[in-house]
Amino acid sequence: MTLPEAAHCLSIDLNTVIARFSGNEALYLRFLRKMPMDPTYFSLVEAVEKKDYSLIEREAHTLKGVAANLGLDSLRYASDGLVQAVRRKEYDEIPALFEIIKTAHEKMVEVLSQLDYQRIGLSKKQSIVQAVNARKPLFLYSYKIA
Repeated sequence: MTLPEAAHCLSIDLNTVIARFSGNEALYLRFLRKMPMDPTYFSLVEAVEKKDYSLIEREAHTLKGVAANLGLDSLRYASDGLVQAVRRKEYDEIPALFEIIKTAHEKMVEVLSQLDYQRIGLSKKQSIVQAVNARKPLFLYSYKIA
């Protein structure tokens, strides 16, 4: 899958987001590919499990910012919804809102795994998905982007 195809699948406005990275597509791609293993999402998962509302707000707010910078609007808006619910103390809304975040994150991981598979020829297409599910770092960012 090419970057424009991945952007289409994830509803990324590629022109706008690459402009945010000073027109440097390789730099944007480097950051985008790191997103599946960003620790913020995993910290949010734990915060939701523990019902730590302060941590939920902080991690959801951080995730919103990272997603916004990368043009991942579905993840951005879902995270913002969770931040707003916590700030309004509408804690009963958290599970449903978190499911939206989880779905957006899973879609992003799946699309980026296809992008990586085509771009750098990973031997196991599911390696990114498996690493995310196992919450273990995946060292595939050491290659040079053309």
